Amino acid sequence: MCEFRRARDTHSFDAGKRLIMTMSCFLLVLLMVIAVPAAKAAETPADMFTYSVLNGTYCSITGYTGDFAEVVIPSEINGYIVQKINDGAFKNNKIITSVVLPDLLETLGNNVFQGCTALTSVSGGASLISTGNYTFADCTSLVSVVLEDNFTTVGDYAFANCTALTDIHFGSGLTIIKGHAFEGCVSLSDLHLPQGMTTIYAYTFSGCTSLTEIELPDSIKTMSADVFYNCSKLTKVNYPKSWTTVLSKYNDQGYSE
Repeated sequence: MCEFRRARDTHSFDAGKRLIMTMSCFLLVLLMVIAVPAAKAAETPADMFTYSVLNGTYCSITGYTGDFAEVVIPSEINGYIVQKINDGAFKNNKIITSVVLPDLLETLGNNVFQGCTALTSVSGGASLISTGNYTFADCTSLVSVVLEDNFTTVGDYAFANCTALTDIHFGSGLTIIKGHAFEGCVSLSDLHLPQGMTTIYAYTFSGCTSLTEIELPDSIKTMSADVFYNCSKLTKVNYPKSWTTVLSKYNDQGYSE
């Protein structure tokens, strides 16, 4: 009887020891998985881009000759840091579905992605300061855009007629949204503008028929009376405490009071 109990106790001890070792291995593997950061997407090969040298350090992308749908724009091309993307560099490209901008990119020119009808998302660009005019206009599949804290200025018609756009994230640095920037974005239903922005020009959200309410930051000083023209479902808009100047006219020389 005693021998049987000892054998049973030994068996239980061995089973418990194996269980502890198994759990320890599992926890070790789990910790290793958590500790390893997610790998960044590989950059699209530099030879798929045409470029021009700006000076001895920087370059500007002038075109895309590749066939990758998911484009990760390289941070450097032949040793030159990518600082700008020129006017129309990707215009009317029907292949690309997503774009990741390099962290040192500062400027997007006019019409850069205009008419890229398969493009669904744009991200990255931690140093991006501004878009040009019509930069993403007519990107009818574009759903989401993330603009980081260094970003300050949305150009005229920059996202006009992006009919699928539902989500746009502005960083804390946004100060100016120019005229017609989101005109015709009929799916845009949720919009958060950061405190610190100062100016919204004419017809910025014209025809955004899914907007129902919006909270304007009190830091806005200059705004057109036609910002929300033809927003047929909009029922609630606050009056910014700092709003003192109403823009009422636009001509070839710019905006006037």
